[in-house]
Amino acid sequence: EDNETTLLAQTIYAMAGDEDYDTQLAIGSVIMNRLQSEGFPDTLEDVISQQMLPRSRDFDDKALSAARECLSGTRTLCALHEARGQRRMLELGRFF
Repeated sequence: EDNETTLLAQTIYAMAGDEDYDTQLAIGSVIMNRLQSEGFPDTLEDVISQQMLPRSRDFDDKALSAARECLSGTRTLCALHEARGQRRMLELGRFF
């Protein structure tokens, strides 16, 4: 994999762990939307560093797939997921 894909997959995995694919895709979408916003740095590495986002040395196939999809242009505005038995909404549009 290229460096950007690996970096994004590591960050998604560090932030989402074993959450479902939609949640991983949502996290990747937030990061990529920041990258495309004028208010954030111009490189993926700089966005991740500036925001002090966690990064794992490892990642799984699900995080890698989410990273590839986000880098190819897929975005999601929100993801619904289970967290400690309660439903929560991640409103990703707030980050733009």
